[in-house]
Amino acid sequence: FECLWDLFRSIPSPDHEGESILDSFYRLNRKDPSYAKTRVIVNRGQALPTDGQLLLTPKAVKEIVDLCLAPEKDLQNKKINEVFTKEFFESNFWLYWSTMFAFEPWASAMEMRRYLMRFVQHVATLKNLSSLRF
Repeated sequence: FECLWDLFRSIPSPDHEGESILDSFYRLNRKDPSYAKTRVIVNRGQALPTDGQLLLTPKAVKEIVDLCLAPEKDLQNKKINEVFTKEFFESNFWLYWSTMFAFEPWASAMEMRRYLMRFVQHVATLKNLSSLRF
């Protein structure tokens, strides 16, 4: 993610002399920021009644914390559904997270941990995608 931004910073903009491709992306995101009034729709266009709420139970929160604190060596060959219970998968957090980052329950728990650690500061914006950059 950061490396890609550094790469874009090194490529000159074909449209604006003295600027980089990263500058062009920055300008685009300022002009047309990402924001979804409704993140999840059901029943042919109705907002999910709990849209915007993460719905994490205390047990699910503990499972997230436990995953973040787990050493990577303990996560070798573990799947996400081996470190989380049904309560976690029934939360809107999982719905938002899995659709944002294309995770499936059978995907790597280690990779899930890495994404949690990298993007934890964006959890509050999962409900509206406002931290999304194009």
